[in-house]
Amino acid sequence: MPVKQIYIIGKNGYIGSAFAEWLKKEPEKYTVYTIAAREFRPETFDFSRADAVIFAAGIAHLSSKEGKEAPYMPVNCDLAVASAQKAKKDGVGQFLYLSSMSVYGVEAGEIDRSTPLCPKNEYGRSKKMAEEKLTALHSTSFRVCILRPPMVYGKNCRGNYQTLRRIACSVPVFPVVNNRRSMIHIDNLCAWMQWAIDTRSAGLLLPQDPFYVSTSEMVRLIATAHGKKKVLIPGFGKLLSALPVSAAKKAFGSLYYAPSAEDHSVVRTLEEAIAKSEGGVK
Repeated sequence: MPVKQIYIIGKNGYIGSAFAEWLKKEPEKYTVYTIAAREFRPETFDFSRADAVIFAAGIAHLSSKEGKEAPYMPVNCDLAVASAQKAKKDGVGQFLYLSSMSVYGVEAGEIDRSTPLCPKNEYGRSKKMAEEKLTALHSTSFRVCILRPPMVYGKNCRGNYQTLRRIACSVPVFPVVNNRRSMIHIDNLCAWMQWAIDTRSAGLLLPQDPFYVSTSEMVRLIATAHGKKKVLIPGFGKLLSALPVSAAKKAFGSLYYAPSAEDHSVVRTLEEAIAKSEGGVK
């Protein structure tokens, strides 16, 4: 079997760099080329040797002040579409785009394939626009695959997981919250992406860990990984999840993808995922 030539745009991003290292563990199957998104000009780049191009670059995790001037649309949409157009022109067979659960604009409840897309911020709108323009490029010879992962966590990740880490390592007690969250460990996401390349998948994928996560269980496991005992106090779950504040809903509410027959991510259990995220598993 010939070695696949994989080009990853987003060399310095969390997902792009992790996926490059993931594929490099099998040099007999993949040759990996990474491209920094900053200053990248797809119209002058030669993709002709690529079997697949992955667009893992993006602007996200910015404060509200930073977000006002953030180039969401130029990077998350325009650069992705320009990259796909040049890849298609150069004869590449597959293009993978890392989108987001944010395209739904949903803060609580279950999401499935029939849930309408109604993003509530510029980040989500830029991802939705990119999906629409990329899907229009799909053909039998240029397969476009869209992945909408939920919150991605892992060692040195950014975003809400770091907030949970700080709480788990500094606060001795935490409320019992029986919420349900779709999340995905970076290793499990890499496994999904590898499967998508190996099978030349096209269309929409909703990758998630093969288990739902509750906030209190995740905090307990993080604390355990650091040798700390976390006391969980029952009785506050419904109150916390009902708070109208957006941050409270993100932390204590339920937001998850419906169960799916697709499962290409059983690489890390929750316990293994947390232990590796905290440095305890190779």
